[in-house]
Amino acid sequence: MKTKGQASIEFMFLILISIVYITTVVVPMAKNAQGLVYDTENISRTNSEAQKIVNAITNISMQSAGSRETVTVFIPADSNITCSSSKISFATTLSIKERATIPSQCDPITFTCSKEFMLPSSAQIDCKIPGINGPVATKIIIEKQAAKVAFYQ
Repeated sequence: MKTKGQASIEFMFLILISIVYITTVVVPMAKNAQGLVYDTENISRTNSEAQKIVNAITNISMQSAGSRETVTVFIPADSNITCSSSKISFATTLSIKERATIPSQCDPITFTCSKEFMLPSSAQIDCKIPGINGPVATKIIIEKQAAKVAFYQ
């Protein structure tokens, strides 16, 4: 009879160790991995949307005055796209605030990832909206005017 009780105690002890291991190691690692996936998705999505705008501006700048293109973009949360006279840029704030896990291209002090897209010299922009902050889905109108390309909602 004593061996049955000992086996039960040992089994419960083994279950307790397993539960402690899962809660202290596996769960935090899973949350960290989920945050990394979320950040990577936001960076990729914002980069793609900014590239879509740059491509439209480049195309319109090569056409005649009065040409217009409407681009629908979705800016994820914690991200923004900004406009200046010679470039389009984006920035994404990371949700994971651990220096060891941020991508090497990102700033380890501010926990932001950013990129600038330089435009051709023929594509001078008249920014009617200086920036778009996410989360938002919006339509951007890019129109060739006499000397510049207008960028507005």
